[in-house]
Amino acid sequence: MHICLWADTGKTFTMLGDDGDDAKGVIPRAVEEIFETIHIRESLGLAHHTVKIDMSEIYNEEVRNLSSMASNDNVVKTKTQALGALKEALSKRAVAKTSRNERSSRSHFIFRLSIYSYNEKMEMCEGALNIIDLAGSEAAYSDATKEVQAEAKVSVSVQVFIALRSMFLRR
Repeated sequence: MHICLWADTGKTFTMLGDDGDDAKGVIPRAVEEIFETIHIRESLGLAHHTVKIDMSEIYNEEVRNLSSMASNDNVVKTKTQALGALKEALSKRAVAKTSRNERSSRSHFIFRLSIYSYNEKMEMCEGALNIIDLAGSEAAYSDATKEVQAEAKVSVSVQVFIALRSMFLRR
């Protein structure tokens, strides 16, 4: 199963949340749920799992790898390790202050969590969760015409496609 969630302007908080249990975003909640399910399945002897996380950003039309786990092929074994890697990647993300937002994202953030599950016969099943948080656009769109906005949306689509393609090729 492959799932892809898109977040548009103003949705970074929804995707990432804030510190504390009450303010968790979609990504931390998904990571926790996935690792809880893996723990249950492995405790019952149903399967063995390998989880990999890739995180990138598109900033000024360049794809930057934000994952710092290259030495272990981006494999994470626990939710704590996965959330720590997420926090580290986000600290590298391009942000800036705008009139509407204290920490507006200046880049598109792409989070990919891949799960490889092996049953007792060593048959593999693969799944992936892709979550994309688009850059804040309040400054770019404030005075823009509808034509400029439409062109910007096409540019965003192309940039995200290129980034996802490069992430798939790295596997």
